[in-house]
Amino acid sequence: MNYSFWEKKYIESKADITILGSGIVGLSTAISIKEKQPWLTVKILERGSLPYGASTKNAGFSCFGSVSELMDDIASMGEASCTEIVKMRWLGLSKLKSRVGEAALEYKHCGGIELFRHSDSILMNACFEKIDYCNKLIYNILNINDCYHVKKNQLLSGFADSTIYNQYEGTINPVSMMNNLIQKAILMGVDIINGINIIHIDQQNKILTGDCHIKLNTKNSSFVQMVLRLL
Repeated sequence: MNYSFWEKKYIESKADITILGSGIVGLSTAISIKEKQPWLTVKILERGSLPYGASTKNAGFSCFGSVSELMDDIASMGEASCTEIVKMRWLGLSKLKSRVGEAALEYKHCGGIELFRHSDSILMNACFEKIDYCNKLIYNILNINDCYHVKKNQLLSGFADSTIYNQYEGTINPVSMMNNLIQKAILMGVDIINGINIIHIDQQNKILTGDCHIKLNTKNSSFVQMVLRLL
């Protein structure tokens, strides 16, 4: 694409904060900055017409951790780190709901089910044995009771007859979520510029180089790299 003088001037204009990627992390970061310091100018550069990555391609699960996931995380990183991650997930979901509203998210509080294949009997039994432990863990982190319990599988014959049900999980519409975050960011004065593919970052001199001879000097401002894919 060949940019006009005015287009190039707008794209390369200085901002206090420059963020790469307009996915959920980039948009949420921009919104949080504007909430705390509304006088700062914030610019988001996005290479696609829509946010790339998981933001609009995920299944829409509003999850914070199944029993097997908790046990695997505890085994690999320890209980303290696992509980911190669970807490961040929960607080992030709560902030998202309050930021755009459950109606805008198309949030459905339907719970979450952990399924086990017939060949996973050892894992399944190990998880069942840890339900009480995980319920106490979740209560200590989030102050919610009886998060997990065993539930009969009545729908999917390809899986074991018993599942683990998490009553505090749900689903969202990720496209609706992103559209509402984009609208909120724009109303707060965030500039979102699509179609800008950054191909090189000069960390020392704080210069971003993009396709079509785009060059942004962020030396006198802050640079937040949220999403970058070098082609």
